[in-house]
Amino acid sequence: MKALFLILLLANLGFYAYSEGYFASGQEAADEAQRSPLNAEKIHILTAAQVAALPKLKPLPKTAACMEWGSFSAADAARAGQALLVLALGDRLTERSVDEPAVWWVFLPPQGSKAAGDKKLEELKRLGVDDFFLIQDEGKWRYAISLGVFSTQDGAKKHLEALRAMGVKTAQAAERQPASRKVVIQIRDGGEAAVARVNEIKTGFPGAEVKACTIS
Repeated sequence: MKALFLILLLANLGFYAYSEGYFASGQEAADEAQRSPLNAEKIHILTAAQVAALPKLKPLPKTAACMEWGSFSAADAARAGQALLVLALGDRLTERSVDEPAVWWVFLPPQGSKAAGDKKLEELKRLGVDDFFLIQDEGKWRYAISLGVFSTQDGAKKHLEALRAMGVKTAQAAERQPASRKVVIQIRDGGEAAVARVNEIKTGFPGAEVKACTIS
């Protein structure tokens, strides 16, 4: 009986020495030293009841492809909607109204010709002004010089005062675009066909931007 006990004791001691790396080669010992301890005493096996009691993870919110295009005047929104009818989107195409504030700008009145406008730009450069744009589109503002666009009247007035202090005596501040109600078109789950169609016709609606959106 004592012999059996001694054999079991030696076997356990041998297993312990092996598990602790006493019989390992130099490389095995080095590898073992780099391993993090398992801290077995901190490992607990959960019962079925404890597993059932764990808090449930909330599922991720469902999302769908969404694209917004705008903003449009009422007339342009109707025209854009008509151009999208070929997609047969049904209730996946919706419109919403947005209120856009007035836009203010600081400018020099129309100079009469491009040559006169270019000459005025050179004068502005000599005064140290580096933010300007000569308008060449047809209309009453052709050859006017934009010196900045602002979302508030106060911002435009402050910029005007700074320009006049630099010597730009003929600059003015005025409302460039009055406050208005516009329309944004939203397309949900339109797929590649909707993206292709909008890209095809968007050049006919300058100023209207296309952006991605997410819906729940």
